[in-house]
Amino acid sequence: MARADTLTYDFFAAATPYGAVITMLPASPTPTAYAANSFTLSSIPVIVDGDPATVNIDFYLLAAGGGAAGEGVRVEGAQLFTGSTATPTFKLGTFDVGGFQVNISQAVSAIPEPASLFLLGTGAIGVYGAFRRRMNSENDTREAA
Repeated sequence: MARADTLTYDFFAAATPYGAVITMLPASPTPTAYAANSFTLSSIPVIVDGDPATVNIDFYLLAAGGGAAGEGVRVEGAQLFTGSTATPTFKLGTFDVGGFQVNISQAVSAIPEPASLFLLGTGAIGVYGAFRRRMNSENDTREAA
């Protein structure tokens, strides 16, 4: 079964009791551990109210209260993933978890697509060609005078 491990999702929660919480996770992560009602992702880099941290995060099925837990804090709410706990895929959208909103969105790639690079390259070649033609025509005008 194909998995979208190359996709990355941004997680953002504002107005939590700890301030804004931000992390980035693969769309279909490989759990460090999983059980019937939850899975764990270990050593996840997060930013909590501007401070970096590394935490283990548990995600729960709706039947187990949904939501997530990390660093001894459990917040129930929407289930944030589809599929089984062994092969989860995060949902996109805004979800109510623990009385605050968690927004999961597809991360914007910092790597330009090949077509954009091609257009940039051909544009640069065109500018160089116009510059060179202009310089040659100015040199021809000076030599004629």
